[in-house]
Amino acid sequence: MLLILALFSQTIGTTALRLAPDAPYLSAFDEELPLLTTDETDWWKGDEMAKSLKMESWPWEKSLSLMRQAIEAESAHGFAARPVREQWEQRLLEVVGRSRGDPCSADVLISGFNWGQGFFSRIILVMNELGLAMYFNKSVAVCNGSRFVEDIWQKYYTPIQIEVCEKSAMCDGSILQANVGNDLAVKLLKVDRNYLWDFKEFIYKRMFVLKPSSIESIAKHWTNMSFNTSDQHIGVHIRHGDKASEAQLLPFESYANAIREAQQSHGVPHSVYIASDDSSAGDLVRALLNKDGLMYTVCFDFDSLSDQRNYTNEASQIALLADFEGLRTARVFIGTQSSNMGRIAFYARGIKKVSQSLDGEWGSFDWT
Repeated sequence: MLLILALFSQTIGTTALRLAPDAPYLSAFDEELPLLTTDETDWWKGDEMAKSLKMESWPWEKSLSLMRQAIEAESAHGFAARPVREQWEQRLLEVVGRSRGDPCSADVLISGFNWGQGFFSRIILVMNELGLAMYFNKSVAVCNGSRFVEDIWQKYYTPIQIEVCEKSAMCDGSILQANVGNDLAVKLLKVDRNYLWDFKEFIYKRMFVLKPSSIESIAKHWTNMSFNTSDQHIGVHIRHGDKASEAQLLPFESYANAIREAQQSHGVPHSVYIASDDSSAGDLVRALLNKDGLMYTVCFDFDSLSDQRNYTNEASQIALLADFEGLRTARVFIGTQSSNMGRIAFYARGIKKVSQSLDGEWGSFDWT
């Protein structure tokens, strides 16, 4: 199954919704950062241990241990062989093109879409798998092991031109491959944080380009909840619900205080968009913000199906996408690094936008 190539910014002919970035994405990278990798600095050519793990000879799809060895070897050399930013676009086209015509033979079969957990948990896994393939220049395809690929990803997004393996038995149901990709990201984070954040942003904006029909549905949803975006609002993600089993839940006062500080520090209008699985979030935060006579406008629309993870209800799915875009397009984003949705919003926004985590530095969580 061949998907349509869409490597450019999202646009829509309406003043109610502005999702497109202000400039072409590749120009948004920090041009002051040095180019760290050239053919002359490729340590694979000079290290005996590295030669024994020469990438072209790996039985990649069958050897997680070799992947881990390669990451350790790369880490020991400061990830000197990492592809520079100017190579990412071509590298992506090469790795997805290499499996064209026979996607099930790909070295890396992206299986994170099939993980039976939350929407953004799956996106985290997929990004780690694609990052693994891109870093080590291995062929890649998507493995269709659930309805999520067709019913969500292909329905709402127009991603890169990547083929899909329809043999579900070949999918990585244990997410071990994504775990290895996460290990790569965590170790790379310790060497060059900005490189990893840019890499994550690049991957997100290639795999998850909203279709025009999705953007129009989001615009209608925002109109119905009286949210008129100008990209100058404060986007706030409040993750409660079952998150208490993984991390300490923050009180609403913490979010209200952070909103006030962001408004004063950045001169943002008194406009707040809240995304939360807690039905009381909108009213409680609004009351806290306006208790001293201030006039904050707080937009919040609770979805009663937000605790379900089958993603078969179209209205609920659009509500989720609308919430995410409300965070992604905000002038200031406030969330938590322990949340998958929070981390994806941080990646998708890019490091040049203001994104504040209230429960630790971005990158502190086990999964990145």
